[in-house]
Amino acid sequence: MTRAYLAFTEKGLALAQKLASALPGTVDRCGHGGPGLADWAAEQFAHADALIFVGAVGIAVRAIAPHCRNKAVDPAVVVLDECGHFAVPILSGHLGGANDLARALAAVCGAVPVITTATDANGVFAVDAWARHQNCAVLEPERIKRVSSRLLAGGPVRYRSEFPIAGQAPAGVVPAGEAERADFALTLFPAGDALHLIPKIGVLGIGCRRGTSAAQLEAAFAQFCAAHGLAAVCITAAASIDLKAHEPGLLEFCRIHGWPVQFYSAAQLQNAPGQFTPSAFVRSVTGVDNVCERAAVLAAGGTIILPKQAGNGVTFASDKDTDGKVKQDGKTKAKLGKTFDTELYRAGYLALIHGVSFVFFNFDHIHVFPLTEFVPLWDENDGTLRAGLRYWRIDGTKPTIAVLYTEDGYRRFKSKSGYARFEKDGDLRAYKQTVSKAPADAEPEVIAEENYSRLPIIPLWGSRLHQSTLVGLQQSIDSYDLIRSGFANDLQDCAQIYWILENYGGMDDKDLQKFRDQILLQHIAVADTRDGGGIKPYTQDVPYAARTAYLQTIRQDIYEDFGGFDTKAISASNQTATAINSAYQPLDENADDFENQLESCIRSILGLIGIDDVPVFKRNRISNQLEQVQMLMLEATYLDRQTILENLPNIYIDKVPEIMARLDEETEGRFVREESEEETT
Repeated sequence: MTRAYLAFTEKGLALAQKLASALPGTVDRCGHGGPGLADWAAEQFAHADALIFVGAVGIAVRAIAPHCRNKAVDPAVVVLDECGHFAVPILSGHLGGANDLARALAAVCGAVPVITTATDANGVFAVDAWARHQNCAVLEPERIKRVSSRLLAGGPVRYRSEFPIAGQAPAGVVPAGEAERADFALTLFPAGDALHLIPKIGVLGIGCRRGTSAAQLEAAFAQFCAAHGLAAVCITAAASIDLKAHEPGLLEFCRIHGWPVQFYSAAQLQNAPGQFTPSAFVRSVTGVDNVCERAAVLAAGGTIILPKQAGNGVTFASDKDTDGKVKQDGKTKAKLGKTFDTELYRAGYLALIHGVSFVFFNFDHIHVFPLTEFVPLWDENDGTLRAGLRYWRIDGTKPTIAVLYTEDGYRRFKSKSGYARFEKDGDLRAYKQTVSKAPADAEPEVIAEENYSRLPIIPLWGSRLHQSTLVGLQQSIDSYDLIRSGFANDLQDCAQIYWILENYGGMDDKDLQKFRDQILLQHIAVADTRDGGGIKPYTQDVPYAARTAYLQTIRQDIYEDFGGFDTKAISASNQTATAINSAYQPLDENADDFENQLESCIRSILGLIGIDDVPVFKRNRISNQLEQVQMLMLEATYLDRQTILENLPNIYIDKVPEIMARLDEETEGRFVREESEEETT
């Protein structure tokens, strides 16, 4: 996403620069040698994906009004006041991503995102927002209103999908038993009156004769899509043989569509896995029997959607990525490293405890710096993290190591022992280094160095308040621990039997120790009671009820203050979905806050490596399965067997085809037996 920030005052400019440090984009100030409002709005409306005004909403509205067309093409527009109190999306909230952008901007500066779209305000499913998060194009934006209106009115919305969908459908959204009954459909081949969501997962393999023009390729592509009913917007990249790497018409055709194009050698194409349509003529010219299909498979790493179609010297084939995402120089997760999820979990854990943790992107993976090992250096003007010092020591006998991270690179320091004076331990080094191959016994040589556009360390805040989630809870937690500890000691003490000695003349230290040993080892002891003395046992009762009640009160206070979900306060077996959802409300609010912080952090990491992507979060919740089944049975008359099976809570979705096959076998066997019995009779 390309972003453009515009401020009107010095204070607003400082906020815009702070926002741009987390969510990169151009920053301008209106007037004072900067662009005029009308000219800036016209330029950015035509070229940027998002416009962020730091000023009054009215100014922004008047600036963009002449340029607004429709939700399918308009960029996202968000307005923040110069104090950073509120972030208001005013255009293209769902399709353009203005709502998500407002939440991300709010997370950076601690603002409140003011979301006014009807589906968000009423807490119902927004099909266009979902489509954007799933990397889908909305083919008919005018049909969005029909789907949203039905959900807002409390009615059901039915969908169909040619692709597996993980997780449980939101309230009011149910599978369509028949394709023609779907209100919206996830497909590459749109047909009918439904709202069509097109996954942008396609790779177009291209073969063409020398000198083929962009216009010829465009006409052939339109014919290819029309012949197969393929939605052209599903294509996001192209591929061909390296013999066409300098073909002007092909390059222009891909440039017009905004597709990156990948070229492969004949040897690479020959090794592509799969079955392909051979051509002796193509082999005689290129050295490989098929260009377009093999190129599409290599670029997507997936399976063929449509085989090649030839015409007028042009051949096309379409492929899709195996995981449903378009490859752009490798998958996002691959660029982030195998340990990304684990390390990000650790970063989140530390952020919630300490208020903040620091994520260091180290070329192809991340490291997490806890606040106890990292000293951040903030810009005193805009609050941006400009540098930081990480320090550690393995044990008391080892020197302390420190690394200073700056925007220009990093430098290592070391103390001779303990926390003695630090000395340089190497020169300033860039974050990205290219090294030469060297023999096993030689040190590799750094032949190129490069830094990121900004410091590759991103703070992950635990909340919008930038403080630990334990703030305000410590006293209650300490009280709870203290009483439980004392309770345990009392139980232990009360389990003992005390002996009371009456009219006993006493004993010296030696006799006392002997008395104790006899009780401990032999469970008996001898005492002189000749002068009328006696020995009586004594036990003590524990104040159980009072302490239990007090512990329960403190526990309840902790859950209420923290906003957590108390599993002991609600049982999913006898509570309605409404009651369970109400119990989740405080936790959902905390989770929403933390998701904003986490999304801002992840998008900042992706920005370092030039990836514009949006993380999607999934929450696992307790549900009343009995109620789910009962509601499903009430609707069973109107649903097909597959839909019923897919929505039963105790059945895994991938087991449904196997179960249906067994049911079909049982039904067929019953019919055979019944027919046999009739013939016998």
